[in-house]
Amino acid sequence: MDVETIELFKKTHLPKKGWIQGCFNCKNPTSKLKHITTIKNNNTNYEFYCHICKHCKDTFKKDEILHYNFIKDCKIYIYDKYYYEINY
Repeated sequence: MDVETIELFKKTHLPKKGWIQGCFNCKNPTSKLKHITTIKNNNTNYEFYCHICKHCKDTFKKDEILHYNFIKDCKIYIYDKYYYEINY
């Protein structure tokens, strides 16, 4: 089974192909990734990861509601942006 990894990040001045990208929550540069979801379709697993900085990660550890809302927003973004690419 093929695995395709998709990384989500906020647009910054950094190159799109680099390993450091903007945190999906606050845009701060980071290399840290958090697994959001895996979607299985035919013979491919699509794994979605979000760039998330240490500050936001620590904030989410302290506040479960913020963390839940962040994950929910990520999944909505994935559905809106990648639904047709994955399902066709």
